[in-house]
Amino acid sequence: MKHKTLLFLFILATLAACQIDVDYCAANHPHQARVQFNYNWEASHADIPPHMNVVAVRVVKETHYVFETTSLPTGNTGKVLYPVGPADSVYFTTIDSLRDVLYLRGGEYNLLAFNSTGDGFEFSITDDATGKPNWGDLHSSKIMNALISDSIYDSLDKLEPEFRTWRDRNPYSGYIKVADRMHIYSGSSHVDIPLQVTGNQVYTCTFTPKPLTQKVNIKFTIEPKENDITVEDITCCMSGVCRSIRMANGEVLTDRTYKVLYKPTFSKDSTLVRRYEVMGDILAPGIIRSPDSLMRTGPGILQVNIPISYRDSQGRKHYRTLEGAINLYKTLTETPSLKWNDADGFARQTKSEINLVIENVMQLTHEKIEAVDDVNMDKWVDNTDIGIDF
Repeated sequence: MKHKTLLFLFILATLAACQIDVDYCAANHPHQARVQFNYNWEASHADIPPHMNVVAVRVVKETHYVFETTSLPTGNTGKVLYPVGPADSVYFTTIDSLRDVLYLRGGEYNLLAFNSTGDGFEFSITDDATGKPNWGDLHSSKIMNALISDSIYDSLDKLEPEFRTWRDRNPYSGYIKVADRMHIYSGSSHVDIPLQVTGNQVYTCTFTPKPLTQKVNIKFTIEPKENDITVEDITCCMSGVCRSIRMANGEVLTDRTYKVLYKPTFSKDSTLVRRYEVMGDILAPGIIRSPDSLMRTGPGILQVNIPISYRDSQGRKHYRTLEGAINLYKTLTETPSLKWNDADGFARQTKSEINLVIENVMQLTHEKIEAVDDVNMDKWVDNTDIGIDF
């Protein structure tokens, strides 16, 4: 009776550690645990990716496994990415084989789940020769420090075609390509996967993924000063964008920042015909504010290229691209993207989503960008005739 009580308590502790449900099936594979990985997306507030990577690092003897699974709430299939054994092996499959049940050796594990690396971002533990994830190099200390990073553009000619005509007035750093999908992560530490000595059990570990990426919404208003001005297009560039975030603790690396190009949506205000409401967003680990409100280059600067059209007194149509920028010092002070922890000095996101609303209305003439000079607001400045391309 005492033995049964101890066994019962052990199973309860295991269930609590990993949200494990136990189902029974007919197969029997001694010394291994039959495992399924499922996902609870209720707290994610993000688009669900088609696949997730799962890294299981066994604390004792540094054994680890890497799987790629589908991302359904239940009933997922998966394949082994590391280690890969012979196709007829019970425990390991070839990289292209899918199974509804995967295998782990019994023991204590640290488990991590994150987007498949095919979603447009980089994993810090890579093979130098191929640039692909080096799944064989994931012992405990490395996986706890692993980074997810947005990709860097090697050169401006690698930009998407819609950005090829961009004129940059902020040369302090290069560009990154933010992923189309949020970086998502879930982890559990010290999870006990019991040895399958008797019975035929499937241990279901349910992850609850949350976004690693911060969604930054940026809104501003344009008001042409002449009635004949039409805004044809808008391209924006935000600087001070962080590239990398540490999965295990949410630490955002701020030692170097980059620029991100994006295309906002814009529409005429229904009540004030001459005004355009402009809204865009970027997905990134975070944004750094400028160190000074008077700086026109460096981090925390929003640049715009705005092609306009207008007609002269003879009715002829003219086209011109206006350029401007605004230092979001006050906006990012009031609505910071990141905060620094006094205990460890690391930067972390203030929220998973922030709204940067630029109060100063941008005014357009045929020749340049203007704005109200108000010490209480960030101010738009004109770059149209600066005469230098970076």
